[in-house]
This record gives sequence, C-alpha cells and structure tokens, in this order.
Amino acid sequence: MKFHLKIRDGATEQDRSQLEQAARDCGASIMRPLFPDAPEPSLNTLYSVDVSDGTAEKFVASVRSLAIVEFVEKQAKRTIRRG
Repeated sequence: MKFHLKIRDGATEQDRSQLEQAARDCGASIMRPLFPDAPEPSLNTLYSVDVSDGTAEKFVASVRSLAIVEFVEKQAKRTIRRG
C-alpha cells in the first residue's frame, strides 16, 4: 500500500531521521521523495512511502503523531484513459 506525506517546512535532518525510523518501525519498506531533485523547495517536502497492508493503520497513526508531518494520505488509485 502506498502513502503520500508532507513534511513541514523547516524540518531538520534529525526530524526526517525520526520520521524514517517511525516509518520503518511500522513496516514501511521504502520512503522516498515524491519529486527527487525538484527545483521548487516545497516539492522536496513530499514523500512516497510503501507500507504492508497489515501495518498501514499503525503507520498512519504513528506518523500523524509526529509534529513535522503536515499530512499523510493513501495514494489515490488513478486510471489513465487513452483516446
């Protein structure tokens, strides 16, 4: 299951490390920037996180409790229509 989250502006590397540890503790396998190397600073605060289905609720509750997380939401299912 994939989630998107936004870190508050001004978060330190220590804050990000704390978030990454909390995500790993809840079964997250991958946490990566949604827009790596984006020139716009606000885009560098958005992340994509892969979490196993069985630990998704625990993950959401855990990261919502961190002051640096502005929001966390399940990735929307999208379908591309052609022609």
